[in-house]
Order: sequence, then C-alpha cells, then structure tokens
Amino acid sequence: MNRTFSKFTLQLAVILLTLMATGAACTSYIADSPATPTPPADIGTVVQLWSSLSQTAVSPENNTIVEVWNILSQDFVGKKSLDTSGISQSAVDAMLEYQNDIDGTPDPELLSQVAIEAMLDDIGDPYTSFLDASEYELYSEDSQGKFEGIGAHVDLINNRITITAPMQDAPAEKAGIEAGDVILEVNGESTEGWNLIEAVLKIRGPEGSTVRLLVQHKNADDPIVIDIVRSVIQLESISWEMLPGDIAYVQIRTFSDNTDEALTDTLKKIDDLEALGIVLDLRNNLGGLLSTTINIASQFLNDGLILYAVDGDGKRTDYKVKPHGIAKEIPLVVLVNQFSASASEVLSGALQDHQRAVLVGRSTFGKGSVNLPKRLNNGSGLYFTIGRWYSPNGRLIEGKGLEPDILVSAATNDNGTPQLDRALEQLKAQIAITSR
Repeated sequence: MNRTFSKFTLQLAVILLTLMATGAACTSYIADSPATPTPPADIGTVVQLWSSLSQTAVSPENNTIVEVWNILSQDFVGKKSLDTSGISQSAVDAMLEYQNDIDGTPDPELLSQVAIEAMLDDIGDPYTSFLDASEYELYSEDSQGKFEGIGAHVDLINNRITITAPMQDAPAEKAGIEAGDVILEVNGESTEGWNLIEAVLKIRGPEGSTVRLLVQHKNADDPIVIDIVRSVIQLESISWEMLPGDIAYVQIRTFSDNTDEALTDTLKKIDDLEALGIVLDLRNNLGGLLSTTINIASQFLNDGLILYAVDGDGKRTDYKVKPHGIAKEIPLVVLVNQFSASASEVLSGALQDHQRAVLVGRSTFGKGSVNLPKRLNNGSGLYFTIGRWYSPNGRLIEGKGLEPDILVSAATNDNGTPQLDRALEQLKAQIAITSR
C-alpha cells in the first residue's frame, strides 16, 4: 500500500487546489495500536459535557471525542507534551459557546466536531485537522485521482490561503491566478481563519460550475474579483525535453502513484538520446507519495540512506536506496524554490547530502512532518502528524527547509531565467569536468 507525505499542504485534495501536502500525507512506519476506551479525567470532562448538552449517551469506545484523543495519545508526534487540562478547557469553552449560539439541543455530531476542532486548535500543530464525513469522502476520492476544481496548488502562509502555483493551462491560470496570490473570499465568504481543507472544499466543485474568488495579487494595492469555471483537472506529474548541448530538462510536479514509473521511462529515453546531463526541476512541487520518492531517489543514488523518520516515541525508521538505479552517474543539477516541499525536499536533501547533485534556486519550504489520514468510526477522519523527516546527514527539514548550494532569487513561476540559466551553467561545468 502506498502511503503519502504531504502539507498540509497536506496531499490532501491533491488537486483543486493541490494540497500536498503540501501535503502530502501518510507514511508506512506507524503501527496500529489498541484503542484505550477510558480517557483521562480531563478528557472525560469533555465527554460528560458533550453528553449533557447533546442529551446523548454513548459508550467511550464509540465516542468520537474519545477516539480522537486515543489516536493522538498513542501516535501524535508530540504526544508526550499534550496538555490534557488545556485541551479539555478549550473543548469545554467551544461547546458552551456553540450551545449559546444555537436554539435547542445541539446535534451530537456537530457538537462533537466543535469539541474536537477546539482540542486540535489547542494542540497547535498546523498539519493536524479534523475531517467530517463529507470531507473525508472527498479526500478519499482525491486519493484515487478524481479531481474537479480550478487547478492550483494552495498553502496556508502567514495564516492566509495562498496560491503557490497554478497548474499549466488549468482554469485558475487561464483566469489570471498567479503564484503568491492570496484568496481573501470564496463566493463572498471570508477565508479568515480557514484551514487548507476548508479552502479546498469551498473552492473545488463540479465541472462546469463557477466559483467567485476575491484575490489579492502580490504587488497590487487592491484585491480583485475573479470568476473561475471549474473543470476536471488532469495532472501530468512529469514533463521533459532535450535542451541545446544534449542536456535533458525534467520537471516533476508531484510524486504520485505512477511518477516513479514515468521517470524510469523518461530516464531510459534520455539515455537512448545520449544526454550528457540532467536538470531536475522540483520547483513548486509540494510533495506526494513516500514510496514514489524512495523509488525516484534510488534511480540517482548508488546506496545508503535516503531519509529517516522519528516518531513520537523517538523510534527511528530508515529508508534506504533500492538497487538497480539507471541514472547513478549522469551529471545532475536540481532546481528548488520556496514552494518545493515535503517529498521534493526529501529527494533534494538526499541528493545534496550524498553530493550527487547541486541544488540551485531558493530555500525550500520546510515541510518535514509525517502526516497520516485516519478514518474514524463514524466516517469522519483525522489528519495528524506522527513524525518528523530527516535528511541522510540528520538535517531536520521541518520548519527549516534546505538551503541551495547556489542561491538564485527569481519569481516562483519563472521557468526560464535566471534560475534555469544558472542551473544549465552549473551543469555544463560539471559535464566539462567529467568529460576530461
């Protein structure tokens, strides 16, 4: 079973907006652990108030609040520092406020969601979110590769819903959406306080329908309204071409289920054409599948470690190079920018630590958390952080990112000069050395 990285830019709703999560979004080293039906006293207080307000009696093992707490206490990366008192108080305050804002008895499911979201807010992890049943269903559909939306990558930057990269020829790009645009409103509703999942659910929609966005361009004084007709978005994860000087330019947009196979085919074609070097473009790539990332890194490396992960118990899991790579010797330069995140940072970090490739561009995003989407018993879901990624040399990616070997500042959507030109200059220098 393939498991994903991602951000939150989650790879949550991989394409409406594509969240790779950046999200991408789960990993394979977490082990299932038995549920603990009896919560601590503070969490028990939350359940008692929920039961009283909703006039509902549910056994602990069937209570969603307890289920979420058990998952967090067993597998959350920061489980050892969870403050049950603060979490409890936040949930209690939120439920009482919700009760005061409605008439009559609150719906048990909605009240439970209010409590859980308050608990998660108190934890303060930007990549941990509650998905109601409809949201989790959308996530599951997206994971199967069925997308309808505007076609743009999105992230939460400085607590604002921000476009990191519109997809080429998708409705968003055609309507004038640009990297760095901030979405202030969706269909007249303010995005203030939204998380990425909310943004995806509001902006995406059926093919042929229209969404109205209030957009603040990066260098504009005033926001503008942009109407976008949604469509079915087809994502090609890899594109490539031969450049002058027998250099192959390969762009990986996401690490999806078949990207490793597509790259293998591409590398074989590049070899047949007797290319002298490769520029691998990972700019604006927000992440994808862990298994795919390992397979791709293994095409370029001889042996050793690709990355390792550390969970909430301090347990380390190593991910090593697989044999039979077909591009281990060809000169290689990697393009990165501030929207290279998660899986693309793992690949870049491995190539950099093994001194296999020079990184050119800007510092990467810094998404190095391991995230897992987990279905809850009532059909809703929890998307939460279970570990941290490290490069082979032990560099923590989370919150830090990677520094390029050659810093080149340029627009994030600039596929030409100066970043590509500098990469080509560096690659030609490497080719000259190897051909001596």
